[in-house]
Amino acid sequence: MALLVSSGNNNYKEFELPSDDLHNGIICHIEDRGLQTITYNGKSSKKHIVRIWFMLEEKASAGFNHTVFKDFTLSFHEKSKLAKFVYSVVSQEWLDTQKSKYGSDTNGSPIINIEDMKGLNLRVLIKRYTTTQGKTYANITDYSKAKRDMSRDIPWQHFKPRTKGDVNEHNQANNNQAVPQNNTVAQSAQDFNEDADDCIPF
Repeated sequence: MALLVSSGNNNYKEFELPSDDLHNGIICHIEDRGLQTITYNGKSSKKHIVRIWFMLEEKASAGFNHTVFKDFTLSFHEKSKLAKFVYSVVSQEWLDTQKSKYGSDTNGSPIINIEDMKGLNLRVLIKRYTTTQGKTYANITDYSKAKRDMSRDIPWQHFKPRTKGDVNEHNQANNNQAVPQNNTVAQSAQDFNEDADDCIPF
């Protein structure tokens, strides 16, 4: 029996991307990725990386909510991108609650438990970009506070992350792009080093 194949007959699935827009979303998962080797200007160093996952209000054609992620160095230095992100999306009341629960550092800034951000409403700006190889990805370029509560519209509690082994295997095969999740279709495709704060000497 012949086993025929053509360029139009393959198992490759191109994930549907969220639109270029300012999206309502909810932080649905915090992933501690531990120490990762980051290379910047030809120099490599170890950084503690945290990956924050967002479930968007916008749905893919299959009816599932889009999910995207962003990686940050786990640092609350005033120039870190994690600090910029947190202060862009949380309220002063939330910060005061964190300070009362966990205290403050020597500079008087609140100590933040990133895990407490799960379920937080926010808005994320998505911009698509195309590589020189012709692949189009969706990238998170900015964030802001939510205009309304979306907890009834976005089933963020049903987000089911893959195991660490699955994530590592997928990252190695797909240049560290987001892993397809259960009940989701489209993922972000940021470059892993983009928000690793390589320019900050700590």
